[in-house]
Amino acid sequence: MGKEISENLRLQKEQIDDNFFRAVKENTEVISEIYLLVNCYQKRGENFGFDELLKEITYDVFASIYFCLQGFYRQSYISLRCILEMGVALFRFKDNNYVYLLWKNNKRDIIWSEFNKENEGILISAYWALFLEGNFKLFNTTINNCYRECSEYVHGKDEYLKQLKDFQVKYNKDICGNVLKMCKDILSLLIVGTSIRFGNCSDEFSKKVDNLLKEFEVI
Repeated sequence: MGKEISENLRLQKEQIDDNFFRAVKENTEVISEIYLLVNCYQKRGENFGFDELLKEITYDVFASIYFCLQGFYRQSYISLRCILEMGVALFRFKDNNYVYLLWKNNKRDIIWSEFNKENEGILISAYWALFLEGNFKLFNTTINNCYRECSEYVHGKDEYLKQLKDFQVKYNKDICGNVLKMCKDILSLLIVGTSIRFGNCSDEFSKKVDNLLKEFEVI
């Protein structure tokens, strides 16, 4: 029995290694773009003043990438949802230290619906307009759409499970591409959010951030 299990694990590892190298080879460009966005987000995220949480988000980004490249697509989506939840929560924590302390001491959860509450939420135009004059409709809508799509995979809704029905830790070019695109989109959105909240400072990422602000029709 032990030998059979060992052999099965060995074969799975070979498959995972093959997945990884194929995925890297076929997605080098988008992976490079994601790494650039990670560097940008790390730099701009310093304004929050929550270094440990920023490190946690960065860790989840790399976890999502590695899960995806190895063929663990659902696990990758779980990490992406965590990135988005924590990334948006940072704005709430920055504005309300009491909420942060409650969360830190396990007395309050991150609840996505609260981010969309009228007159109280973060993902509403009135919030962003406090910091920048712009159009935030597409930006807010896209963030919520990303969260919804990640949640569909996390909770295993039927139509999404059908896309993974033949999945046996095998490389799927389409799903891999979709996951990496989602990772890129989420990082882009979080960077746009930091730029709205704290301004687009003059550094090596200024032009990239300006382009992202235009891409999501904020300016």
